[in-house]
Amino acid sequence: FVVDKTTEILNAGKCSVMLIDHRQGELCIKGAKGFEENIFEHTVKIGESISGLVAQEGKPLLVKDIQQEPRFRHRARSSYAGPSFMSVPIKRDEETIGVINVAEKGKTKDESFDEIDLKILCSISREVLVAIENLKMYKELLFLTITDSLTGLHNFRHFSKTLDYELKR
Repeated sequence: FVVDKTTEILNAGKCSVMLIDHRQGELCIKGAKGFEENIFEHTVKIGESISGLVAQEGKPLLVKDIQQEPRFRHRARSSYAGPSFMSVPIKRDEETIGVINVAEKGKTKDESFDEIDLKILCSISREVLVAIENLKMYKELLFLTITDSLTGLHNFRHFSKTLDYELKR
């Protein structure tokens, strides 16, 4: 939903949402549009490539013309057809938990993103953070409803549901 709406709002051809896996120290793609099917196998180390640098620095990045940006000219040329891209961190307080990347503005892919587009993407990243936090709370609540807090074992409610499911199966 996030990548579909982001590409629609910003008139972009490509969008990806990457979240940090703290155990591996990598960014993992959780949602993408405009890329090949195997993009979900791709990971990025923190500090490497464009997304990794944005995650490390925690600052939004707008590149209007990749040919004029020596830091990224060779890195992004193969993956971005258009001259412009944006990458914005998803931050909780001062902690970066992920990155949203957008590229290929417009139908001709020769258009460039501007500061207004960057502000819109920053607003979207704040809403994505709220959605991620709500999902985490929902998962925790679900866990607490089926687990005994004292023993950490499944409770009777979970046993009953599982028993009914197994009997039907």
